[in-house]
Amino acid sequence: APVETPMRNIDAALTPAENAQWPFLAAKTVVVNDLPQAYGRQTRVWLDFGTSTAELSPAEARSVLNAMRSFTTGFEAVVAHAEKTAVDDFEGDPEIARLDREHETRRIRARTAELDAQARA
Repeated sequence: APVETPMRNIDAALTPAENAQWPFLAAKTVVVNDLPQAYGRQTRVWLDFGTSTAELSPAEARSVLNAMRSFTTGFEAVVAHAEKTAVDDFEGDPEIARLDREHETRRIRARTAELDAQARA
C-alpha cells in the first residue's frame, strides 16, 4: 500500500496553500506490465518528495532508504545545534526595516538613473 507522511511539502518557493497539496514524502510500488511479452515486467518504487518523483528499482530504493537512515543521525545533530543556537534569536524592529527598505529603493533608483544618463550620453 502507498505510504505518505502526514507532514505536507515544505518547499520555500511555494505558498503554504501550494505546499498543502502534496505530502513531504510519499512512496508506492508500481508494476509496469504493458505488453510484457514485448517489454517485460518491471517493478518500481516511486518516491515522491514534494512535487518531485524518483522512479527507483527495488535495489535503488533500498539504497535510498539506507541513505535516509544515515542522514537522520546527522540531521538530528543539526537540529539539536539549531535549537541551542536559536535561544539567541530575536525579532527585528519593523520601523528600522521599513527605513532600510526605503533607503535601498532610493539607492537603486539613483543608480538606475545614473546608468540611464550614462547610456544616453
